[in-house]
Amino acid sequence: MKIIDRYILKNFLNILLFSIAAFTLIYIITNLIEKLDSFLDKEVPLKMIILYYIYFIPDIIKQILPISMLMASLFSISQLARHHELIAMKSSGVSLFRILSSIIILSFFISVFSFFFNELFVPYTNRLKFDIDRVHLLKLPPAGLTEQSNISIQDSEERIVNVGYFDGERLIAYNINIQIKKGNTITRRIDAKEMRWIKNKWILNNGAIRNFKDEQEELELFTQLTDYTLNVKPEDLSVIQIKPGEMNYAELKQFIKKLKSLGSDTIKWSVNLNQKFSFPFSSFIIVMFGISLASAGWRGGTAKGFGISLLICFLYYGINISVGPILGQKNILQPALAAWLGNIIFGILGIISLLNAPR
Repeated sequence: MKIIDRYILKNFLNILLFSIAAFTLIYIITNLIEKLDSFLDKEVPLKMIILYYIYFIPDIIKQILPISMLMASLFSISQLARHHELIAMKSSGVSLFRILSSIIILSFFISVFSFFFNELFVPYTNRLKFDIDRVHLLKLPPAGLTEQSNISIQDSEERIVNVGYFDGERLIAYNINIQIKKGNTITRRIDAKEMRWIKNKWILNNGAIRNFKDEQEELELFTQLTDYTLNVKPEDLSVIQIKPGEMNYAELKQFIKKLKSLGSDTIKWSVNLNQKFSFPFSSFIIVMFGISLASAGWRGGTAKGFGISLLICFLYYGINISVGPILGQKNILQPALAAWLGNIIFGILGIISLLNAPR
């Protein structure tokens, strides 16, 4: 069986590598056409454009790996069926599961590798890519304590801090609005033109304090006000805008913990956290579905196989990236179930199809 396993895996890997290369090239060309005007308008150096797409490749591979795995499984198994090699193997007493086991095992290890690849490598290259975006296209400093705008943080159960603009390099926040509530009623509001982080405390400059009581308002103007009570720190204002793709599982988990301590809603981020596990294993699930479909008697040429692969992946990505996360963010499903919804549905369909495939 080792000869047969090597033969099957060779065909599978050849198609997989070709699919990854082809889809990566298509992705880069499409993205370059979309961003070319921006690169030219901002006079981005050619070296930076080349580096941008070099840093982009790991994230592209992460995204297109499931569809590449599906195509590899469909075409490699259907090729065996089309040349009657699958029938010959079965006739010699080899079970269908044994024939497919090498691809199943390989796809599982690829999914495990994909998890560590996404954790250790993709966030790092994404940060480098986004830094080129920030510095050369948006004309902002690199990631870290950088400028952010329109930030809203629930600092405590009764207090919400709204910041119009935050300069992370100078640690200055502009257009500050702090609301203190009792139930659903605002009892106190502090407005300031700027707020500076000095010696581990916030200094508010040029603002007003409004106290609301019995439908009356008391106004108190100030030139400078020191606030020792705010829980929010400069890094909290900066990191709020960092994308999930720039953080690995541990960083995102710590980020969610920090948001919870500030009283902010973390459902969206919890879904993203669970997707850190679910998405790498989508390759394994989609291969299970692909080989079950092919071994059940699927026939077709290159064009038909490509079309079926795109259709399946369109449905799969639609559930995994859109439907599941939206249901999770709306609190209709638990974050873990929302992140794994596509894997669960296609995993069940794949097992049913595999069990009903001709032995």
